[in-house]
Amino acid sequence: QTQTQTQTQTQTQTQTQPQTPPPPDGSPDCRLNATLVVANLAGDVQGRRALLRRGGDVLVKNLCDMILGKDVDRAMLAAYSLGELARPLHADGEDEPGSAGANELVLVSAGLGPLHEAHGSSGGTFCARLVHAGVRAWIQNGDDAVDYDARLKAIEESFIASGGAGDGPPADDTFESCRDASTGALYERLERHFRAIPGDLDLDSPGEGADPSAGMTASTLDAATASMPETSRNVVNMITEILMLRQDREATTTRSRELCDGDWALTECLRELDVNAKRQWVLEMLRWELGPVTPHGVPVPGFADRINLVCDRASPLEDLCMHCTPPRSTGGAGGFTAKPAGGVHIAFKDEAGQGAAVRREWMSIVSAAACDRNCLLFTSNDGGVTLHPNPMSGEVTPEHLSYFYALGRLAAVALYHGETMPLRLTPAFCSRLLGHAMTIDDLRSVDPTLHKNMVEYVREHGVRGLDLAWDDAKDPTGIFYPGERVPLRSDKDDAADKDKDEAVTEADAEAYLRALVARRVIGSVRDQTEAFAAGFGSVVPPPLQARMKAVLRGEDLSVLIAGAPAVCLEDWKRHSAYSEASLAAGFSVACFWAALRDLTERERVMVLQFATGLTSPPAGGFRNLVGYMGDAVPFTLGELPPQRRDEPGALPMAHACFNVLRLPRLKESEYPDGVVGGAKELGRRLRIAIECGTRGFDDF
Repeated sequence: QTQTQTQTQTQTQTQTQPQTPPPPDGSPDCRLNATLVVANLAGDVQGRRALLRRGGDVLVKNLCDMILGKDVDRAMLAAYSLGELARPLHADGEDEPGSAGANELVLVSAGLGPLHEAHGSSGGTFCARLVHAGVRAWIQNGDDAVDYDARLKAIEESFIASGGAGDGPPADDTFESCRDASTGALYERLERHFRAIPGDLDLDSPGEGADPSAGMTASTLDAATASMPETSRNVVNMITEILMLRQDREATTTRSRELCDGDWALTECLRELDVNAKRQWVLEMLRWELGPVTPHGVPVPGFADRINLVCDRASPLEDLCMHCTPPRSTGGAGGFTAKPAGGVHIAFKDEAGQGAAVRREWMSIVSAAACDRNCLLFTSNDGGVTLHPNPMSGEVTPEHLSYFYALGRLAAVALYHGETMPLRLTPAFCSRLLGHAMTIDDLRSVDPTLHKNMVEYVREHGVRGLDLAWDDAKDPTGIFYPGERVPLRSDKDDAADKDKDEAVTEADAEAYLRALVARRVIGSVRDQTEAFAAGFGSVVPPPLQARMKAVLRGEDLSVLIAGAPAVCLEDWKRHSAYSEASLAAGFSVACFWAALRDLTERERVMVLQFATGLTSPPAGGFRNLVGYMGDAVPFTLGELPPQRRDEPGALPMAHACFNVLRLPRLKESEYPDGVVGGAKELGRRLRIAIECGTRGFDDF
């Protein structure tokens, strides 16, 4: 008997997660308090440093163990604490410039002494103790990002307005000489002005009754300059302001560098986490940000606010864009623009199937449409392993940016559900989504051949004989703009952009490589990247994106979105369950695993899709298979219903929403070769099922 049976699924079941009840006596939950203490400390500069000093790596490991544990409340609190560790801290968390006392900037000897001595000034301890306290509001009220040039301009205008250098050199010349002088030269000039004051002014002591460590106060400085000629006093004020501005800039840079070093140490620890911990952390944080929560603040799955979409199987990309369009009075559009707090529920037009497997199939066919060569949205330079936006996508598909926006939103929704979207993006592209800085080696994931033939060759052999100029092909494929070249933008540290006809020299070879990589990785696909990032960011809030940047690498995000790159049979078998304990050692199950070994890689993927709706295992492997709202639901083997399991030629069937595959019962006595013969027969039936039943779902 020849029989074709499509895969089936049951109605989506309402899921509940165990909640830890509060203590009966009303006392606080110690785990909650302890975790929140960690979270609060991690969100403070000094607190974070203290945590790192006292064993940050151990703390992170323990939090990951909690995240991967079975206690739902504990996992959520640990994820929140890890998120606080990953939250970027900025220099404004430190003491602000000018906060030492009542509007006083005190330059103590520890701060200025080494700087002064390094420039060879002979000013003694006076310059190390100099204080110019609160005399210019533009220093005290400035923001963190000191606009050095603008504030120098303000000093110049104030100096000229006050009469400047008087009978000496022109005021603007005096300002120019002071602005461009080294710090040591400014200290020497300042000291000369003070030593010219009549009377006994001790430059090397703070004065009677003063704190030796505090330096000279503003009143002491004013008294010291009172007997100066007005022109000298103007010059002294100008030099002092320039020195204060330089110190202000250096202090801010030092604080930022120290903070970045601390964040870097922690970030390296977070980015070394196991992919399973990273995946679960992202899932928990998205639930926290987007999903409904209990009265205790713990997110739980819910269906009241879910998004319900009716999709067109014939034109998936166009249909997705319609759902991403803001709602109009005409109705129909805009359903996918809402916050996916209760998840996304998919049904295809004129089809009865519904549930998680239908949503997974929808993501698969949308991804397949996005990879269609006729759309030209993506290109691959590594044999189809990974995809990168095509620089020429707009030439074929005018609405390409709408497609990229919709795909970015769909990728974020896949993360929220803990499912995979089979769109394996290059790590370099995902690094841009996370906000990581570009590196020259990013080209390896975008175009490995170009990286080898250009970057590696130039670094090893130089540019001699290559006749390289500061330009690049407008269209690397040569199809749309054959022969056209565009200039490359030099590195931002270069004095000026290079002329496109200028030859590349050995001295600027590295800058040329950076410019070339920047164009291929970023510049040529800037619009596509920004559109995809906008869609992704419409689901993932900016604060969570900042935390993800600290935890994830580009390759991590690529795997989280698209899933594991291959099907590992050992991992599949290790993390499978059985509807009945006796089946684990049964003949039919042994034949199933033997049959999988005999199938091709493509056929194994089709079996996975038949049983789960996925075209690749989740990031971290089969242990991370999920149900409707991201809860753990393992791949499960069972038998067909009693009335059908013994039918001749009975085909396997699936409850794909719950990752269940039901097998026909094979009798060992009917196969003289034992498992080998049974595997061949079950493999034959699996091939029939997957060839005819990997698209479309039925309800039962």
